[in-house]
Amino acid sequence: FLRKDGRSYNPITNCPKSLRRRMRLDGEALREADLGCSYWYFLSTQMPVGAERDRLVKAIGSGEFYERVAGTAGIYFPDRNSLKQECQRQLLFGQDWRESQRPLWVGLQTLFPGLCRLIDSLRYRYGVSGFAKYLMRLAGRLMDRVHKQLVDRGIHVIRLHDGMFVGESKVEEAADLMRSTGLELFGIEPRVKAK
Repeated sequence: FLRKDGRSYNPITNCPKSLRRRMRLDGEALREADLGCSYWYFLSTQMPVGAERDRLVKAIGSGEFYERVAGTAGIYFPDRNSLKQECQRQLLFGQDWRESQRPLWVGLQTLFPGLCRLIDSLRYRYGVSGFAKYLMRLAGRLMDRVHKQLVDRGIHVIRLHDGMFVGESKVEEAADLMRSTGLELFGIEPRVKAK
C-alpha cells in the first residue's frame, strides 16, 4: 500500500462497495470499522474544552451533525451523500470561500461559531491543501496506532483512510479499539461504526 500525508492507499480504497461485500479476509466476510465524521471529529479535538466543543461532540456522536448544520441553514439535500460532499466543499475545502457561495456556513456559524473561527484560522495558516493535509495527518496518527495494535493482536487487517477492514468476527473488536485509541490520543471518543 501507499502512504501519503497520513493516509493509506491500496487497491481496495476505491473498490466499489458491491465488490467489497463479496471479498473475504482470513476466510471471513470483509467488514469495516469506520470513523464517522472523521474531519469533524479531528477538528473537535483541536477546540478548547467547553460547552461548544461538548455540543459538537454530541452532534457528531449522534450521527446528526450534517443534518443539523443543513437544517439550521434552511437547506435540504436529496440524499445524505450529497449533503456530506457539500459540507466538505462549503465548510472545509472549497476554493471559493466567499460566504455567498457557502450557504451551509450560516448553519455552521450559528451552531458552532468557535469551530468556524478554528476552520478560518487553519485555512489561513496552512492554505486549503495544507489544511486538508493537517487533518489527514491527525487521522493518520489514530489509524497508525490502531493498525499496529490490530496486527500485534494477530488480526489480519486492511487499512483505509479512516477505517479498517477486518474479518467479520473481528469488526467489533476493531471498532472498540478505534474508540479507545481515539480517546487516549485526543481526549474524545470518536464515533465508530462497525459495518
